[in-house]
Amino acid sequence: MRVSVSFLSALLAVGLLSAASQPQQFQRPLVFEQNRGQAPAQVKWMAQGSSYRVLLGSEGATFLFADKTDLRAVSSRLPVPFRRAAPLQYRAVQMKLAGSRPWKDISGADPTGGVSNYLSDTDLKSWITNIPHYARVKVAGVYPGIDLIVYSHGGNLEYDFAISPGADPNQIQLVFEGMEKMRVDQKSGDLVLTVKGSSELRQLRPKIYQQVENKRVEINANYRLLDDGRAGFTLAAYDRSRPLVIDPTVDFTTFFGGTSADQPAAIAVG
Repeated sequence: MRVSVSFLSALLAVGLLSAASQPQQFQRPLVFEQNRGQAPAQVKWMAQGSSYRVLLGSEGATFLFADKTDLRAVSSRLPVPFRRAAPLQYRAVQMKLAGSRPWKDISGADPTGGVSNYLSDTDLKSWITNIPHYARVKVAGVYPGIDLIVYSHGGNLEYDFAISPGADPNQIQLVFEGMEKMRVDQKSGDLVLTVKGSSELRQLRPKIYQQVENKRVEINANYRLLDDGRAGFTLAAYDRSRPLVIDPTVDFTTFFGGTSADQPAAIAVG
């Protein structure tokens, strides 16, 4: 989904971005919940972390950030109790999977036992309560024989491509919109997205492995740049008769390095 002004306004109206102007620390993992009316209709699932949020839709992924420069300026000139009310500008980097199927089959996994409640002071009938939390979300069949699993680890967002035996990992093509350029860091192997203001968002060199009995067998792999602003994966030889996992990590600390005022405000995946 495209992040429009009206969509951001809708998120603000339901309080989904209300904490954007108050910097927080990465302290707890994401918890995912299904949209039962607490978010705009484009959102199918959503997640809440300590300093960002994730919205899952049917067309891909959108990372939505509060403008780092604007956030720092607002935080420096306002006392803490009033920072939450300060309006901020938002920046978006959209991630889609070229040629993928629509993300229709989305389900939660690993229930945490927690719930969310959305209460209105003025309209008791609009209350939405007891929405279960899950530690991860599975998007089934994004490509033939390939599922996508989204979760967090150590404050970073991770997403696994779970590839069934015989399925072709070359189907996977990442497309990013809202950036100025994309490159592969020759030293680290990271996929580096440069957005407005020269800020960099890194997707770390992917970990790719197969489970062989009780052992995890690592497969050497790298990002590769394709035509039309796309990125894929180059893999060493592996056993195609066994399942394969491609595990990229989105490293937010490279984008929001520095003081605590440089923390992200929100992320949307749609």
